[in-house]
Amino acid sequence: MSRQPTHTDAVFGDRVRVLRQAQGWSGRELARKAGVNVSTAHRIEHGESITLDLAVKLAGALGASITEMLTEPECLQCSDLPPPGFTCNACSREGIGPA
Repeated sequence: MSRQPTHTDAVFGDRVRVLRQAQGWSGRELARKAGVNVSTAHRIEHGESITLDLAVKLAGALGASITEMLTEPECLQCSDLPPPGFTCNACSREGIGPA
């Protein structure tokens, strides 16, 4: 039985997208590294409900903890993370991933 996506699913999906892009990876590359189907990774990035098993696989592939994946951006001016090696001028948050 499938459940309806929640706000938490949307936050997780946004974080997957932001971290994947920060790594410079395609959706196909993320799926390969996480050991999931490409269409599954795509649906998760778009806020589809996710199982704990998939969350762990994606977080691990992205080098992030589940806590990081579920944390919403604090700065309203930079709803995404800055690129690796850069710092947000509005909130001073640093980009993650290889610079």
